[in-house]
Amino acid sequence: MVTVGDARAEEGTLSDTEVAWLYEEYPYPAHGIVSSVVARLARSTVEQLRSRRSSDGIRGVDAGCGTGEQTLGLVRAFPDVSMTGLDFSEASLTFARDLSKRQGLPATFARRDLTQPIEGTGSFDLLVSVGTLHHLPDPEAGLRNLRGIARERSVLLGMVYGTYGKWNLFRARDALGLLSGPSATRAEKLSLLSTSGLANNRGIAEYVRVLRSRRRFGPDIDWREAVARVTSGRSSSYQADAYTHPQETSYTWAELDALLARNGWRWLGWPARSGMPDDPRQLFRGDARRRVESADKLQQASIYERILCPPSLYFLAEPV
Repeated sequence: MVTVGDARAEEGTLSDTEVAWLYEEYPYPAHGIVSSVVARLARSTVEQLRSRRSSDGIRGVDAGCGTGEQTLGLVRAFPDVSMTGLDFSEASLTFARDLSKRQGLPATFARRDLTQPIEGTGSFDLLVSVGTLHHLPDPEAGLRNLRGIARERSVLLGMVYGTYGKWNLFRARDALGLLSGPSATRAEKLSLLSTSGLANNRGIAEYVRVLRSRRRFGPDIDWREAVARVTSGRSSSYQADAYTHPQETSYTWAELDALLARNGWRWLGWPARSGMPDDPRQLFRGDARRRVESADKLQQASIYERILCPPSLYFLAEPV
């Protein structure tokens, strides 16, 4: 597990940390493109929840919704799921509410700090937390608080950074920190990043590499969305989040499994087409394939992550 900490986050709250300041200045992702990615990953889970839906319908929460693109993608894909987006950044929530109105996609957005008990929202069948837990000063508190709003037989669809897949970005980020010096402002770091050649998450070659991998293993993306993302390029919000974030933790699958178990969740594996193989035959033949097939899910995941190095570990979990 790799951790980058913020000394001001020792008490575990987000309201007065550099993380809060980052997202007020650079709401994330703020590209205004309603995203299909998480909705595609959630499809089988939503179908499962529909088969046992409660009397008041399926309630979903996007915990750490940012500027709402994935929240609204879920609304668009599943009109029967009542979606609530939670975030602690007022700038992000303002963007999300405006995008909801412009797109005509109804969702509720509310300000909440996931490091504190989540009150006043009710409970949920579908809990989504993609790209958020690894930025909390206390990810364990975040998972416990999500457990507190989980209905019986609910499902958590989450994503955290994968240590193997994020290593190249982490190296570039650390080099940027050494080049800019400890007193550099975020704006100064981003200016240096744009001229140093350190940014390894941009350019046509990088997009082609990523899209080839996604074509084979996922996550899938609507082609129109992919074109819009390539055309718009990496915004300042993307680069600020990737290269100047003061608080992040990355995980291996074994570490994630243990983290979930300590905080009221049982790891179920990964969604189909989420960047991991869905069948050992996608990577192995002969005796190697037979050995992987005989391994348990966590052993398989540990093998796959060392070969494919997924930067994002999308996972499914249920409350215990």
